[in-house]
Parts: sequence; structure tokens; C-alpha cells
Amino acid sequence: MATCCWSPGKGVPQKRLVPLGAIRTRYPRKAYGPKRCEIVWEWHAWDHLIQDIDATKANFGVVAGNAAKLDINFIGAGQNAALTANWLHINSIDYHAERDEIVLGSRLLSEIWIIPHGAGRNGDFLYRWGNPQVYRMGTDADQKLFFQHHAQWIPQGYPGEGHILILNNGVGRGYTSADEIVLPAGYAREPGKAFGPAQPVWTVGEKFGSTFFTLVAGSVQRMPNGNTVLGLSNAARAVEVTPEGEIVWDMNLSIGETGGFSYRVTRLEAATPGLAGTPLYRAEPKVVHAASRKRAAFAPGLLIDVETSDGAWTITDATGTRFPLAGAGRLALPAALAVGPARFSGATMAVDVRVDAVSPGLFSLAGNGAGTGVILAVERSPDGVQVQPAWSPLVASADLFLVYGTGLRGKDVAVTIGGVAVPVWSVGAADGLPGVDVIAIGPLPAELSGKGVQNVVVTVNGESSNAVTVRIPD
Repeated sequence: MATCCWSPGKGVPQKRLVPLGAIRTRYPRKAYGPKRCEIVWEWHAWDHLIQDIDATKANFGVVAGNAAKLDINFIGAGQNAALTANWLHINSIDYHAERDEIVLGSRLLSEIWIIPHGAGRNGDFLYRWGNPQVYRMGTDADQKLFFQHHAQWIPQGYPGEGHILILNNGVGRGYTSADEIVLPAGYAREPGKAFGPAQPVWTVGEKFGSTFFTLVAGSVQRMPNGNTVLGLSNAARAVEVTPEGEIVWDMNLSIGETGGFSYRVTRLEAATPGLAGTPLYRAEPKVVHAASRKRAAFAPGLLIDVETSDGAWTITDATGTRFPLAGAGRLALPAALAVGPARFSGATMAVDVRVDAVSPGLFSLAGNGAGTGVILAVERSPDGVQVQPAWSPLVASADLFLVYGTGLRGKDVAVTIGGVAVPVWSVGAADGLPGVDVIAIGPLPAELSGKGVQNVVVTVNGESSNAVTVRIPD
């Protein structure tokens, strides 16, 4: 989204006035020579108005019956008085590529709007939220947003993905909050009522009081581990909170050339490529599940691998408890870790992770969680107990198999081989191997005899592990 165009023949950016409430999308025609822009799509609030004062105008109608349009005559009282030429004050815009939709934030109307993007689509509001007075579906008591900023979709793969996250300044309310709302399916609403939801699905700020406040500007950002970073511009603070609403990082920005005021605060990982070559850059440690070799949620008692030269590792759980970790490269997480967001810290940098109750993974010979599994077959015979590794053909008559992995200890454990359920005897810690679990299963159902290479999958409390393979001869 751009608000300037280039003057042909000069190659010098020249500002062009854009009509009030307008959005334009431009792409350069050429990548060389004098740059030119071409408008390929634009949206004007002026094309989506409703009013009930002048019946001679084409936009005359019933305001309360046209929530998809904007009442040009709404002014509001007190903090909502939009009495200037800047009556909309659009201060945020975010695009959702999969939906092909745009969310806008109108500060002075205390509303967010979702509009369709692309040619051939009616540009009326698909959804609006924050202040139903604006379309005559509520009163002061129904207002949820108060001069908000930075409305955005939570990105895919992040906790709360697809929800809308907003920095709610709280002007007139006395505190600033981060609010997360769940969009109604299909943007549906009950006839005669305001758009839902009635309340945010998650919010934080009220309990911190009046010092947690920014009158103007501000930002909000969801992190991969579920934490949320807020920029409180007037308070000159950058704050990070957990999903449980606890502050885990609070930075005073009042020292610096700007005097502490920052329009937005964006947290960057130390391994962000744009920081390469600066003192701030650090290659991000690769923290992986030691069984599946994939980054995922980490369970208490789990074995993890850390690929970095940074040492002296600790993990701080959701309660703020700090646990030192022993070992180099391969580390066992404490069984006492609290479920929730956690921070894995080395000597010079940290990585955010998430601690869940279980995180099942099976070891493989290749060390990547794929291919032949680290499984032992135990056969009892008159000559005693014989143990045979699974990377050679398993003895079909074996009555017990030991499957090695990590994050396997849980209430409900099930094992399948080739999609066939196999009885589970026991689950527990492997002797002398911190963080490693072992599952005893068997005997193999007769229907598996002669099936050759088959997948082994363990399910713990409904969570499935990676698949490893065994070979079952006749």
C-alpha cells in the first residue's frame, strides 16, 4: 500500500494528495529508468456512505439497517467527538492474502473495519467492531475500543492465528490494553444487533492500572511462543506479557534521541538477517526435539538438542522459575517445568519455546526422526532372553519390543504398527538415560507377520509422534 507516486521524466518521488479515506495499491511499471506507478485497485470511504438527513441524495437510507456502510453524520459525544476534517483518522492497515481482505482502524470512530480487496468486489464493510454507536446498534456502554491503534490479523502458525489483535489505547477509560478478538464465522450477526464478539477472547492491561497507558500511538505484536509485545508510546515503555497476563520483559525507552516516544515497537530476533554485520546479530540457536529433530512444543522431562556454540543454558518457565540445564548440546528438561510459554537462554541470546504436557517423539537411527527406529526386540526362549535390534529383520515370534523416544510419559499411550494397534505393557524412563523414555509393547498381532517395512507411531494424550519404521519378516 503506497501513498506516493513517481513523476514520469524526473524520477523524483512527488507526493500526491489522496482523497479522504482512500486506499490505493500501486506497482512499478518498470524496474529501471524513471520509475512509474500504476493504480491497480483503490477504495474510497466516500463510495460507501449512508445518511438519513437528505432524501434527495443517492446514499439516503436507514443507518441502523445498513451496517455495511458508514454514517457520514456520526459525530459522537465526549471522547468520540469526530468534529474535524480528520473525522476518520485511519491509523492502521493490514492485509490478509488468503482472505484477500483488509482490516482498517479508525481512531476517531473507535472502530475497526474489514473490507474486501480486489477488482469486482463490493467495497462495503464485511465486518466492523469496537463502537456500535457508529451504526446505531448500541450505546456508550457497548463501546469496546477507545482510540485504538495497530489492528492486525495474527499470522498463521502463531497462537491465535486468524484472530484480530488490537492495541486499545483506552482514551477516557484510564488504561491501555492489548485485545484479541475472534471473528464471527462468515462475519454473521444477529438481526438488529451489533457485530460480535461481546468481549475479547483475550485481553491484558486493566490490572496494571493507569500507568499502563498511552494517549496516542502504540503498537501490539504476537510472538511465536504466544507472548505479546506492547509499545506504550507516551509511557516510553516496551512490555512483553505472557498469555497468562504476566509481564516478563519491561523496557524503559525514555533514554535516547526521541525522548522515549516511539510510534511502534517491533521485537526482532537476534538472528534477523537485516542485523547481520552489526553488534546486535547472533546466529539463532537451533533448539530441536531430540527424537523427532523438529522444532515443536517441548514437554517437561523431554530431551532436546541445541545446535550452537553459546553455552550456560537455562530455561525460565511460565511461572518465572529459572532452571539451569546441564550438559552440552543434548539437554534434559526438568520434570518440574510449568506448562506455558518459556524462554530458553544461553550466554548471549535466548529462544522462545512453548512447554506442553506431552510432546511425543521417537528416535531413529538417522538422527532425524525418520527411517528405521531405535527399537529392540526381546525374545524369550529355552536358551534365555535374546535381544535383537530392529534395524535388522525382527523375529516374528518376539514377544516384547522396546520403543525408545522422548516426551512419551503420559496417561493415555497407544502404539500402532502399520496402522494395527499393538498392546502396551508399560511406559517409563530409560535407565541411565536422562530425558529418554521407553515403551514396552507386544506381542505383535499375527496379522503383521510378513508385512515387511511398517510405520511405528505412538500417541500420547491424543498427540501423535513422528513415524519410524521396522521390518517384520515371515
